[in-house]
Amino acid sequence: MIRTIGNRAHDFGKCSASELARRISEKKLESIQLALFKAIEDLDPLVPIKIEQLMKIKSEMDKENIKIAVLGCYLNYGHLNENIRKKNIQVFKGHIDYAKILGARVVGTETGAFRDDFKFHPWNHSEEAYQLVKASLMEMVNYAEEKKVDIAIEPVADHIINTLQKLRRLLDEIDSKRIKVIFDPVNVLTYENHHKQQKIMDKAFSLFKDELLIVHAKGYKCNGKDIVEVPPNLGDLDYRYLVELIKSSPQEIDILLENVRPKKLYENIKYILG
Repeated sequence: MIRTIGNRAHDFGKCSASELARRISEKKLESIQLALFKAIEDLDPLVPIKIEQLMKIKSEMDKENIKIAVLGCYLNYGHLNENIRKKNIQVFKGHIDYAKILGARVVGTETGAFRDDFKFHPWNHSEEAYQLVKASLMEMVNYAEEKKVDIAIEPVADHIINTLQKLRRLLDEIDSKRIKVIFDPVNVLTYENHHKQQKIMDKAFSLFKDELLIVHAKGYKCNGKDIVEVPPNLGDLDYRYLVELIKSSPQEIDILLENVRPKKLYENIKYILG
C-alpha cells in the first residue's frame, strides 16, 4: 500500500530547514529523502551535526507534517582503499545516530563500486567485491541493531550489489531484521533486460515482500545501449503496473520522486498514480 508520496529534499535547493519545510509543504508532499549536507545550509560535512541542529530540522518538518522517509548516506562501502572505506562506514554510523533523533524511517544507501564515480568496472560484480561490501555492511548493521534503527539498501546495475538476487543473498547471509530495501526499478534496468521490466518488478516484490519499504520513482529512455534517466512522465517505465504492485504490497511503501523539478511535481505525481 502507499504510505506517502514525496521527493528528494535537495531538489528544492539548499536552504534553511524552515525554508525547506515551507517549500515542500507548498507542493503538498508528505515525505522526503533527506541528504543532510545537500539540502540543509550551514552544515559542515567535516563536523558532527549537533543535537540542537537535528532537533531544529525535525521540528520544522513536524510543523508541516513531513516525514523523513529516507535519511540518505550514499557513500562507497566497497572502496578498495581501506582508510576511505572505514571513514565512509563511520559517516554512515553517524547517520544512524542522526536518524534516531530525526525520526527517519530508514538510513538509505547504495553499496559502492571500484571507481570513485561509481561507474561500471568488471571488479564490481566479482565475489571479492561482494565479500568486501558484505563486511562493511555487517559492521553498519551491527551498529544499527545496537541503536534500533533500520537501514535500507538500494541495488544498482553497475554497482557491487547489482541485481535483486544478489541483494537477496546479502540479506539472507547478514540475517538482520534491521535491513530494509529501497527499490528503484530504473537502477536495475540495463539494455539487455529493460524489456523485461514487469518481470523485474514482480521479482522485487516477491523477493522482498517483507523488506521493501521505499520505491524511487523516475523514468528512463533507452538511448542505444545506454539507459538514460528522465522524469517519470517522459520515460518508458510502466507506472500503472508498478503502482498496482505497491498497492498490493503488505508493506506501507513511500514513493519518492527523482529527477523532477519542483514546478513539475504535480504533473509527475498525477502521471505516476494514473
